[in-house]
Amino acid sequence: MLSLHRYLAENQDVRTIIEGIHARLKEQLVAGLSGSARSVFVSTLYKETGRPLLVVAYNLFQAQKMYDDLVSLLGPDEVFLYSVDEVIAAEMAVASPELKAQRLEIMNHWVQGGKGIVVCPVAGLRRLLPPPSLWKQYLFTFTVGQELDLEQYKQRFVQMGYKRVATVSAPGEFSIRGGIVDIYPLTAELPYRIELFDTEIESIRTFTPDDQRSHGQVESIAISPADEIILDEGTRQRGIERIEAGLAASLEKMKDDAAKQRMYEQIHAELEQLREGREIEQQYKYMSLFYENVSSLLDYMPEDGVLLMDEMSRLQETAERLDREEADWYTSLLDSGKIIHDVPISHSLSELLKKHRFQRVYLSLFLRHAPYTHPQMSSILRASKCKTSTDKWRFSSLKSSVGRKRITPSSFWRRMPNGQKGCSQFWKIMGSMQRRFRLRPHCFTANANFSKAI
Repeated sequence: MLSLHRYLAENQDVRTIIEGIHARLKEQLVAGLSGSARSVFVSTLYKETGRPLLVVAYNLFQAQKMYDDLVSLLGPDEVFLYSVDEVIAAEMAVASPELKAQRLEIMNHWVQGGKGIVVCPVAGLRRLLPPPSLWKQYLFTFTVGQELDLEQYKQRFVQMGYKRVATVSAPGEFSIRGGIVDIYPLTAELPYRIELFDTEIESIRTFTPDDQRSHGQVESIAISPADEIILDEGTRQRGIERIEAGLAASLEKMKDDAAKQRMYEQIHAELEQLREGREIEQQYKYMSLFYENVSSLLDYMPEDGVLLMDEMSRLQETAERLDREEADWYTSLLDSGKIIHDVPISHSLSELLKKHRFQRVYLSLFLRHAPYTHPQMSSILRASKCKTSTDKWRFSSLKSSVGRKRITPSSFWRRMPNGQKGCSQFWKIMGSMQRRFRLRPHCFTANANFSKAI
């Protein structure tokens, strides 16, 4: 794989794209790659730039395929999958602890300045999250010899989404028995047992939930939230006040007395649970009301990160479909009195792209223009299998870019080597670029290093 990365990194066409990232070009378009060739290109981009990458796929299946390819190329330590069920109703009704653990691991990794490649479906990008500044406050490290205030952390564990139980048996649980604290983070393989001598941590061990037997001792452990909603006192009170105000506004809008009564009873019961510090059913639906500035995964990505949009047109189609499905689900909740009016339950893709100005690379099979995109450079890469075993892919390209020498199609044709003048690929590409981008012939620049496929 190293020879493959080295080959691509030395390829002039790929080099130009990498240099565009180093030069801080805001948007680039790369067309012509599909399947595993696209994954190889992404892995090379990561190796050569050393920048955190967020690859957005149009569904979870495509994200999983890209993730599997990248793991085979780079290994599991540098690649992460942000898994989200596309149907928000299913996500809230049957939340998978495994998928949630994957998402929490990414949030922990990036909020602490980690690198790597994160692959997520567009549904994950739209997901509402707490502010990174708040998330950082709930990342704790416990070390042998450290002082530990049990009363303080007992409350914090609950705010972080852990459930207090008599005996810890599953991720997301904790227990306190005298001077012994058992806690099972979602991101850990085994739960931890912290033994105290008065208020000092005397030992930290892992243990198996089945027989509760302690095993190897560790010097230090990291404890992170067990849920994507962190409800400290200020956050909880803000949510209660906003739900109360929203309930009053909703009741004023409604004319059906039976529907008003149904909503009042449902929401009033939820408010009582929140006041008592308990978790309510489908609590995620109120995420936007709990926080002053609700965030997204883009807020967690490090500032030098690069956003790779896989088939932008498909991403926008999927986002629009998800908007319609969520609107139907929201209407059903309103009809049953389980939610108040005007509560955002996800981010708008177009609004996210307007708000965040990360460098972007658009990946597309065909050279086409997509709404809300303004690439400063467009590249066509064509990958074909080679006869050698070491160089798995060979790239041919034709580029249009800002700031290079501009030539017309006719002058480019005159400069081509005689052996390539019979190639129709040039005319297909130039015609496609003119149609897709509505450009005049003199707006193009070109590189004549393309060759026939084997």
